[in-house]
This record gives sequence, structure tokens and C-alpha cells, in this order.
Amino acid sequence: MKVLMITLLTFFFTGMLIAQKTHSVDTSKVAFFSKEASGVFKTLSGNIVTDEGNMPISFDLSIDVASLKMSSGMQTKHAKSSEWFHASQYPNIQFKSTEVFKNEEGLFAKGELTLHGISKTVTLPIQMDKENKYISFMTKFKVKRKDFGMALDRKEAQIIQVIAKIFIEA
Repeated sequence: MKVLMITLLTFFFTGMLIAQKTHSVDTSKVAFFSKEASGVFKTLSGNIVTDEGNMPISFDLSIDVASLKMSSGMQTKHAKSSEWFHASQYPNIQFKSTEVFKNEEGLFAKGELTLHGISKTVTLPIQMDKENKYISFMTKFKVKRKDFGMALDRKEAQIIQVIAKIFIEA
């Protein structure tokens, strides 16, 4: 009986491991918007684990803050400075999911967002689409700058709107 139970558990867990696939991010588009400024992060890397039906199981993503580009060189320099993203001290923005779930409202990824050296638990809405040979995952969410210890100037936006779209091969 013990041998049968161990054999069944081995097949069960082996099947679970085989049914998962880790995808490297092929392409991404990450932008932020505020009343005063907007910009695009050119470099995002990481992995997305999916089940055999390509539904996401986990996200582990990192944005290179130094890859930020804005409409002018002066804006880019200001955004990378200690007054905003402080790229030299905090070179990456990271998101690592702890749970991906679907309910009547849609698909969501809950996890730790680390920005400016501070981690917060967030739940991000995910829109999933199949586009030719790629699967895309898109999210839109808001970040309160003060929640992440970012310097605030009354003239600058207190809330940043973030839109991210990530592509993996299907």
C-alpha cells in the first residue's frame, strides 16, 4: 500500500512539473503617465510560468530603470535622478507574483512590487490575448509616489499611471 501511494504521488507531482512551462519575455512595452510627464522603459526582462493551456501561473519581472526615455533629455535626467526613480541607487523595478487567480471580474496577479527600494503587495489586473504566435499580458495600474518613498514636489504628479504589455511565444 505504501509503495502504491508513493508511486501515485510521484506520478502526480511529475505531471504537475511537466505541465508547466517557463517563458522568457520576448518583447515588452512599459510606459508611465502623469499630468506633467510620461516616459517609456525600454528594457524589461524576466520569466512567466504558464500551464499547458498557456494560462499564467507566475510572473517574475524586472525593469531596468536606466532604460527610461522621456520626451526630452532634461526630463529623462530628472526622472532618473533622486527626485524620481533614483536609477543609480535603485536600478530595477521588480514584480514577483505570489498568486495568479481568476474570478468573475477577470484575471489578476498578486505579488510584491519593488520600486525605489520599497516593496508593497499589489494586485494587478491582467488582460491576456493571443496575437499570432505570441501571447500578450497587459496591465494598467496606478502608483502613489509617496507610498514608495519617492521625493514629492507639489508641482509634480503624486500618482503615476503605469501600462505594461509583455509578449511571450505561444
